[in-house]
Amino acid sequence: MLAPSDPKPLTRGHLRYLPVVPGRMEFAAAIRHALLREQPKVVAVEIPLSLGASWRKAVRRLPQISVILYPGESEDDLVYVPVEPSDPFTEAVRTALEIGATIAFIEPDLTLRPHIHESAPDPFSLHTVGYDRYVSLYRASRAFRTPEIVAHAKAIAWKLQGTDPFAPTAVVLSMNLLEPVMEQAEIPQEDPDIGTPRRDIEMVNPHPECLSEILVEYPWLQSRYEEYRMFLDDPTSIARPQVQLDVLRHAETTYETNTGDSVVHWQRRSIAHYTRNLAFAAGDLTANLFDICV
Repeated sequence: MLAPSDPKPLTRGHLRYLPVVPGRMEFAAAIRHALLREQPKVVAVEIPLSLGASWRKAVRRLPQISVILYPGESEDDLVYVPVEPSDPFTEAVRTALEIGATIAFIEPDLTLRPHIHESAPDPFSLHTVGYDRYVSLYRASRAFRTPEIVAHAKAIAWKLQGTDPFAPTAVVLSMNLLEPVMEQAEIPQEDPDIGTPRRDIEMVNPHPECLSEILVEYPWLQSRYEEYRMFLDDPTSIARPQVQLDVLRHAETTYETNTGDSVVHWQRRSIAHYTRNLAFAAGDLTANLFDICV
């Protein structure tokens, strides 16, 4: 269910669009499935060109986590971007390197991306409704536009129009930019404002103890995805409820070892009710592990 199956609705000429929710593990799995099956000659990724070399280097160091650093708008501002195994853009670059595809970095070098006032449904639903249905429902319910979004989409479309029209190209971009980019890619684009390339880019390895604070997906889930992506054989191994249960069981064993006390059945039931209510309150199917722990 995680793998895209019908390319026709999202194919325009040589461009095969693969929209994702940034940072979410289920979409990384969907991208890997699609790229390994379709074997495109070019993989276009929504990452700024000036970060391309650093991103490639960080991807080659996986599963060791790297963080890309560069100056922000002010002298005291420093922007950090973790390169995570379960991020769909990172997975696109990683799989493209494995299959020998050319990588095109298509996002303009703007300091701030246009803010879009919306959120996506819980990615865990990909396990039940599937990737194609998820994208179809999202497209039917979203029509938000601002001049900033359109300008951003024009810059991405301009990059896509510069790709080889005879080379099958997979375009991995954010779900909320799909419609604007598809529309603008059909229109000849003049040279847009692509921003100023980022300079003084550095890359560091964060301390393992801080990973849970800076990553989008928690480290245990990242580790489970790293195992899954090798064979893509058991999607239940990365199902969030099962992984969270494994984490809580490990925590229970550690608690008993450290304190000598045991977790009893009513405490487990309370945690189950609490996590369910957290998910409902956020409009999700599963609760975030950070919320559970805090």
